[in-house]
Amino acid sequence: MLRNDAAYADKAARVSALAKDITEVLVTAPLPPVTPKGLFVAYHAACSLQHGQKVTEAPKHLLAEAGFTVAMANKTAKIAWAGLKRGEVSRPPVMA
Repeated sequence: MLRNDAAYADKAARVSALAKDITEVLVTAPLPPVTPKGLFVAYHAACSLQHGQKVTEAPKHLLAEAGFTVAMANKTAKIAWAGLKRGEVSRPPVMA
């Protein structure tokens, strides 16, 4: 946003280089082991996270490490919601 502003471009670049999403920090942290929960999670990344910050794998990795079965929401949630409407599943998918 400020890369073309002569007064702030250098400062903005330094701040941008230091900024991290919480998932980028947590994925490097020693987290305790967990027992799989048997829950299905449909994940959809925020546009700013995947396109702006280029963070694509850390959130999915953390959810899997927390014991969830992870799938991309844009494909699987539609299937799960359709199954709920038909009575094939007992509850809606958990959206992360």
